[in-house]
Amino acid sequence: MPISQSVLEASKRAMQALIPPPDIIPSEWAEKNVVIPLGNAIPGPIRFDNAPYQKGMLNVVKEPGIRRVDLMMASQTGKTTVMQCIVSYFIDHEPKSQIFAQPTEGDVNTFRETKLKPMLDANPDIFEKLAKPRGRSGVHNSRIISYAGGWLMFSWAGSPNTLRGRSAPITHADEVDAMEVTKEGDPVNLLTQRSATFGDQQLSIRSSTPLIKGESRIETGFL
Repeated sequence: MPISQSVLEASKRAMQALIPPPDIIPSEWAEKNVVIPLGNAIPGPIRFDNAPYQKGMLNVVKEPGIRRVDLMMASQTGKTTVMQCIVSYFIDHEPKSQIFAQPTEGDVNTFRETKLKPMLDANPDIFEKLAKPRGRSGVHNSRIISYAGGWLMFSWAGSPNTLRGRSAPITHADEVDAMEVTKEGDPVNLLTQRSATFGDQQLSIRSSTPLIKGESRIETGFL
């Protein structure tokens, strides 16, 4: 019986997941593998020469003992680029399941379609590791994208159900200062709980532009 193309693709991804990743820190991986798409201020292969502080923001996610990272950044200082690189690192180099949350469903859709999708399209080696839309060997839709070794799920603070749907070792909470507490609790805490059972693999990444001093989640976490 001939083997279908979808089975071959699934087998290829499974074998790739068994190969241990080379020892390389995230910023070095990004400079070797990430291309910033057209439409950005500096398109092309990513380089941190103009923003060396971003290297530390990337590398900290692999520091021994780190379980939470708070990124407090002003607008237009590269926060989105850093987040995209972290997400891609845990897709391509060290595959793990991830949950990415933003304040509203609209925020999630905007990030996915105008930021993440163009970046993945500009990086075919990373895109190749994702399940194909409408394919039979994984899931690739507006809520979840699977890849060998894990999946990336999108959630938003206004829908606690999307924060409880699955558990993952890596959680990203973007623009936490704009996330409103619901009757079910603080969405940032709800999201963090999704990684609580993963022990040493747990990593909670929180990022935001600070809003109101004294009430800012990201300021409290950063300090």
